Amino acid sequence: MILRETLQVAVKGGAVVSATVIVRYAVGLATQIALARMLEPQQFGQIAFAVSFVMFFNAFTNWHGDKFAIWSNDDHHKMLNVAFTMELCMSIVMAAAAFFIAPLVMEWLGKDELTIYAQFMALAFFYNPFSRPRALLERELKFVQSKIPFLVSQALSAVIAVAMAYQGYGIWSLIAWRLSNLFVETTLLWMLCRNRPRLCWDAGVLKQLVVYSGPLMGSAFLTYLCYNIDYLIVGVVLENGEEQLGFYWLGFQAGAYFLVMRQIFYNVLFPLFSRSKDDVVKEKIFSKLTISVGGAFLLPALLAIFFAPELILLAFGPKWGPAIAPFQILMFTFLSRAISANAGYYLYSKGLTQVEFNVVLMNVVLLAPLAFGLTLTNGIVGASIAVCLAHTATILYSFERYIKPLTQKGVFAYFGWPWAFALIAMIVSNVCDSLGRPLFLLCICFAVLLLAAYIIVWRPIVNDITRLARLLRTSSGEC
Repeated sequence: MILRETLQVAVKGGAVVSATVIVRYAVGLATQIALARMLEPQQFGQIAFAVSFVMFFNAFTNWHGDKFAIWSNDDHHKMLNVAFTMELCMSIVMAAAAFFIAPLVMEWLGKDELTIYAQFMALAFFYNPFSRPRALLERELKFVQSKIPFLVSQALSAVIAVAMAYQGYGIWSLIAWRLSNLFVETTLLWMLCRNRPRLCWDAGVLKQLVVYSGPLMGSAFLTYLCYNIDYLIVGVVLENGEEQLGFYWLGFQAGAYFLVMRQIFYNVLFPLFSRSKDDVVKEKIFSKLTISVGGAFLLPALLAIFFAPELILLAFGPKWGPAIAPFQILMFTFLSRAISANAGYYLYSKGLTQVEFNVVLMNVVLLAPLAFGLTLTNGIVGASIAVCLAHTATILYSFERYIKPLTQKGVFAYFGWPWAFALIAMIVSNVCDSLGRPLFLLCICFAVLLLAAYIIVWRPIVNDITRLARLLRTSSGEC
């Protein structure tokens, strides 16, 4: 009965989050396409480099007050208030540090013209504390109220950015896209949430926050390195680094929109995991939904990898051709990330936050030398391969070391078939390239690939979902 009730809440919450995520995906992708057609690759590279630098400081402002409040079984309002106070203080300190250090660092790197952009982006630090009212809404499973601000901010920021790009504001339109989105979202969250966070200081709660969130903040800093060290290496090492970084950025960001869809699962799962005290229920939910996530994300991954040339050139324009190969390789990585993200929320609910720090540290240690060496020899394609190799290695380690003892299922139970089909799609697509990519051959090959994926991956998942639907109908009838 507990499992049934938990699944019912998951289905209802998932439906709400699904609608908002789909809208976000559509609006965000459409905005990126519009901006990519109006702006030059070098401009995207410049803003990517500036953001990569300044977000170093942002890692120290995020004490994960939202996760702390949702996880806590005590007075979660007080918990969130202390976390909000801590994050606000750190945001002020880090924004000031970024503002004064940016000129020195950019001059040292020979990119003085990017200083003003880095300083403006430091305003994004205040998003962490001022977005915390969402935690109170999500802890109470009020997913509609928590997602409305996000939808409105996406639409308004898109209009502002595209209008500015059309008027010739260049990089400033990209900055406006980012900052206006955060400002509108946090403003609406504070308007909708009745019990807003307030300044509060409690030594006991602060100690709990440090114990719970310290490893997460450390892993967030290391995650920053994982997600930005390749940007910095591409921008500094390669000739025409800013233009090459623009191509790499597009390949990365076009794939990153794919990950937006995972919020359908994860914004709902963590509150459910935290509310459930039954470890058996948690393990069942984790295993079934992780396998389902692999199946759900496999279809868009196959489409993106197989038809990458058509998608990039038709959507963004011929000037973005160099982004095709990085996009294909990074889509494989994003498929892995979409599946593996579930493990973090599962472990958070058990209070095992140190695991993420260990895993991300391993990723950084692997990525830095791989990215430097492969970028030197293979350019932005090498950088993409480095990211893929480092992330795959950490998945193999983390699932075998931490997840398998809890669920009795290893990494290949969750990733085996998605990885296999994604690799096949990449190989077949490149073979078709060598033959001129005839439309008839593309359609035949992709149809065969989909049929095999349906038989091996999707049909068992559909059968599980059918059984779940019957379980929920039976449960509703009993009530």
